[in-house]
Amino acid sequence: MKNLEKQKTTVLEALVKKGLAICDLIDAQNTVSTNGSKEPNATAVADSTASDAKLSPTVDQFISDANEVYAEICKLIDPYDQKVAKFTERHALLHQHFGRAVKLFGKLQENKATHEVELKTIEAFKQLNWTHLETSYKRSINVRFPKDYRLF
Repeated sequence: MKNLEKQKTTVLEALVKKGLAICDLIDAQNTVSTNGSKEPNATAVADSTASDAKLSPTVDQFISDANEVYAEICKLIDPYDQKVAKFTERHALLHQHFGRAVKLFGKLQENKATHEVELKTIEAFKQLNWTHLETSYKRSINVRFPKDYRLF
């Protein structure tokens, strides 16, 4: 039984690393595609990216790979668990599921409240256009994390 748990943990770690790598690839391709169109010699870049596109996977293929990794993780463990929280966050933000990200941030805050998670929550509220929660969290952040507040 102990060996089975160890194998499950190893598989989860591998899936999380794979999922994070896929999300990094998606971010890199999105960065290249947005930066490529801003260059003055955009036609030459477009020609080279068109030939590269035939050889390399598309963003849609990477997104489907990330969805498969997420489905595998969901089979093994709760996606809001601390062990897989990094990938769950990236997956939610990749699909612009800000509500799911807020739920994850809430679970992380229950376990251990950090200033970083609080700022991510505020950013998700901003994306959801929940200004009432955004302002409330911004106003109370110094009360919740007084060590991060810089005095005069």
